[in-house]
Amino acid sequence: MRSKFILPEEEIRALAEVHLHPPAVVPDGTDLSGEGLRPALFSQAMEERLVAFFENDLPEAWDRAEPVAIGSWGRGELCPRSDLDLLFVGDQDAAGQVTAAAQVRGIKIRSRVPEDPSDWTKGVEVFDVLSLLDARPLTERAKLRIEDRTLAFQKRLRAIRAQALSGIKKEKQQRALRYDSIEGFLEPNIKYGPGGLRDLQQAISIRRLYPEKFTDATHAAEVYSYFKKLFLLLRQRLHLAQGAGDLVSAYEQRPLSDWLGFEHPREFMRELQKGLSRVAFYADLDLELARRAKLKRPPGGAEAALRRMKSEPSILTQADVRRLTVKNGTGLKDQQPLIVEMLTAAVDPRTDDKLITAMFRSRLIDVSVTDFRRVVGYVQHDQYHRYPVDTHLLQAIRELKRVYSRPTLLGRLKPIVNSLNSQDWKILGWAALYHDVGKGSGGDHSDQSVRIARKDLAKFGVEGAVIEEVLWLIERHLDLSQAAFRGNSASPKIWRELHDKGVEGLRLRRLAIFTAIDIRATNREAYTPWKERLLAELVDRLERPEAKNLKLLQDKLGVKHGAVLERLDPFLVGALSPLKLSRDLGECLQRKDAAVSVACFKQPRTGRFWIRFHERNDRPGLFVAYARALQALGVSVRHASILSDESLGVYDWFEVKPPRMGPKMLELRLLSLLASGAEGKAELPKVEFEAVDVLSTDEQEWVVSFRGRDVRGALLAAAERLALKTGVSIRWAKVHTWGRQLDDVFGVTPPKGLSKSEFEAILRVS
Repeated sequence: MRSKFILPEEEIRALAEVHLHPPAVVPDGTDLSGEGLRPALFSQAMEERLVAFFENDLPEAWDRAEPVAIGSWGRGELCPRSDLDLLFVGDQDAAGQVTAAAQVRGIKIRSRVPEDPSDWTKGVEVFDVLSLLDARPLTERAKLRIEDRTLAFQKRLRAIRAQALSGIKKEKQQRALRYDSIEGFLEPNIKYGPGGLRDLQQAISIRRLYPEKFTDATHAAEVYSYFKKLFLLLRQRLHLAQGAGDLVSAYEQRPLSDWLGFEHPREFMRELQKGLSRVAFYADLDLELARRAKLKRPPGGAEAALRRMKSEPSILTQADVRRLTVKNGTGLKDQQPLIVEMLTAAVDPRTDDKLITAMFRSRLIDVSVTDFRRVVGYVQHDQYHRYPVDTHLLQAIRELKRVYSRPTLLGRLKPIVNSLNSQDWKILGWAALYHDVGKGSGGDHSDQSVRIARKDLAKFGVEGAVIEEVLWLIERHLDLSQAAFRGNSASPKIWRELHDKGVEGLRLRRLAIFTAIDIRATNREAYTPWKERLLAELVDRLERPEAKNLKLLQDKLGVKHGAVLERLDPFLVGALSPLKLSRDLGECLQRKDAAVSVACFKQPRTGRFWIRFHERNDRPGLFVAYARALQALGVSVRHASILSDESLGVYDWFEVKPPRMGPKMLELRLLSLLASGAEGKAELPKVEFEAVDVLSTDEQEWVVSFRGRDVRGALLAAAERLALKTGVSIRWAKVHTWGRQLDDVFGVTPPKGLSKSEFEAILRVS
């Protein structure tokens, strides 16, 4: 099998041992000379070995073929797995001999012969003509030949350079679409990705195609020179890794980081991302400069440059502003009011994303937001923020603008999007910019982000009420996602914890939208239908009477009874008024009497009727006793809520069909039956259930369901089966009826010595 290396692997690795070395100083981009970066040593060593093979084994054929290196070989940028591109401008038979010999040796050459010996560009795609810019003869005869063609080639190149420029633009756009992904940031492609070697080389070619437009030595040229060396060095090292190519994979990031001398892979990736970003910006700028027929430097200073970018945030105006952001923005120190005006407009969800993108690309954002440089290129690998932090913040703002324009993007949350007002959108815009900006400052990132936002927004003159809500949203921006995706949204405990943090009302609605935005800013595909549903369900539950009443109950009873409140049936909490339920709970918590207490409540507006039983001490069969008493008095149960708590005791509620007797009389009759034990004499109902199933099992509790037709005495029949046939203790029960159907669900202690199937079989026998 042919090796993927340009030479046999053992030769490549031997050459790397001698010629491939890390720089003496850790590269950080501050010194753009790149003196310590020397990829040319390894490239030259590999080229010498390649040429030596042909000169030694096929000296005559090699000379007559007149080989000309193009592509990375022509530029002197060979890497262990590079493509070997040769143009044979001499004898075609000799060229065939060279190619065949290379194949036998395992050296894969991509070669061609000019269609027209007098015009090497004939029959070649316009975009590929650029490779001839770096054509380099490998023999003396080829050197003479290429010198003869130089003048003609230069004339030809000038005639087609507009087409070549168009080809560059098209290819660049295609690559941008291909590599516009999370993986493109987490694991950048050092050659084809944005700002990689392909972008860099195209920018250099553009400058050679249009020398009259790039006459002065520029900062961009220094950037290209430095990062070309760094990226080539990384690519050479990557090619030596097993199965690696041009991708800086997560697996390879630590070895590369250690090899270059960085303390942590995060620091290495930060520098790499910053470099890719810089090259991408200047490459785009050079493409635009070349496309312009005439370009005059616009008049005016810093204020004029900012106003131009605000009105037309093109790459050219971004470049004007970028020149002012160096040295911590000293060139902009008198422009704070205008910058605040621009930033306020840029984060407003009601505007398009051109200005905010321009502020990021021009690096104006670096000098607008405190400590923003700390998060530039800051790569992290977690569930929520898989882009570099600065890119994630930009994406969050852009996603917010998209959602404002198209609420349907958030699916079930669309009604909430439509309910937000201008103040809400302002709060969301500032929160999107600042929610993760503290990640580069150490410590808890939410606390640091709050600190930075508080300082900046006050300095910007944002009204205090907006600042307060922005800071709360930043501090709590992960709470709803953790509750929705990692907790039980139907749990009163979750509701209470969120309410304790202020997650209610408008704050709940803004946080729900921001949670979805944060996910989409990680990756649009990450906002799955599953996450959308869970988030919408949690918001819906928090806005239902059950959750709102639970909050009111907590306010009235205090946090010391939080554990009791969490165990209350949400149906009960939502059905009864918080005032009535809190008063009753308070009285039962204070009771010392061991005897049973019975209370009846009729709701004035709805007419619904509830009966409450309370005893300080629980005992086996207590629930059955209550159910028998109700059965004896002919009371039909619609819903049951059962609770046994160490501090409260037994606290059972039954919603029943309104009885004919009054509440006080019913209380007395029930107390009498329970005191005398007469409820046990009630005739047991004959009930056939259509299905009896164990829904779940664990070491603490089994959940059992009885389903069938809604008939009088069904609850008692189910309770009797559980208590008498299996000996389990009933910990809670929920009775659900709709139409003529019922579903009675019980939580019981695990049965001793019975499997799930055995337990179900016993319960299914009437």
